[in-house]
Amino acid sequence: MSFSRDDTTRPSLSSDGPVGTDDKTVDATLLPTAAMAEDIAREATEGSGERPAGPDPLDRTYRVAVATLTTGFRIGGTLLVAGLVLAILRDQPLHDRADPLADVLRGIGRGEGPAVVDLAIMALIATPVVAALAICASFARAGDRVYAGLSLAVLLILGTSITLALVR
Repeated sequence: MSFSRDDTTRPSLSSDGPVGTDDKTVDATLLPTAAMAEDIAREATEGSGERPAGPDPLDRTYRVAVATLTTGFRIGGTLLVAGLVLAILRDQPLHDRADPLADVLRGIGRGEGPAVVDLAIMALIATPVVAALAICASFARAGDRVYAGLSLAVLLILGTSITLALVR
């Protein structure tokens, strides 16, 4: 049994001839099967230091990272849209720089759209920092000192970058 191409260029099952695409043909018996793919994957991981089958100890770290980033960006995006809508409705111009946090909080108390936009920007900036901290803690909890250390290094770089930006 082999595959051939019909007029719609979709492969169709037929009982004669090889798989054909234009002038190139391949015997269907040479096509890989699902079992062959599983064998190849198993052979590729044998002796490579891969973890054995079963629950992945890093699943918690993945879930923590995804949840932190998703939540942070959703909060930031929601604040941004709310601040823009509020600024448009109240005919308030947006700032070209974010105000200090104390001024932002006072502005939010007064219902100012630009203050909400500033808070959104702060939330979006803080999200990767919080994610790096959560990932570092998760690696430490899993006992993976190397990746906990690397995550801490990323956190320090992010913190230094933000501090330098604020000092200017």
